[in-house]
Amino acid sequence: MSNAQKIEVKRKVFCFTIDEKDYEVKPPTLRQVRELNQRIKAKKEDEDEIDFSVSFLDELGLPKEVGMDLQPEMLQFIVETVTGEKKS
Repeated sequence: MSNAQKIEVKRKVFCFTIDEKDYEVKPPTLRQVRELNQRIKAKKEDEDEIDFSVSFLDELGLPKEVGMDLQPEMLQFIVETVTGEKKS
């Protein structure tokens, strides 16, 4: 092998403690972000953004039942943390 520098890239996993229980939530892959963006663009007027967020977090490891019982600021914090994007 050449003298190339080897760089290892590892996937992150976040551990959120909610009501004294730990949940591992993985950041989304590019594919998951793309699929979410497509679902959001195709959403109907009566569909709720909260449902999209809770479903998305379910795909990443946080059960829907837990997501639906979060306070709004908790949901926003978790989404911002795993996506690395602040909502305005």
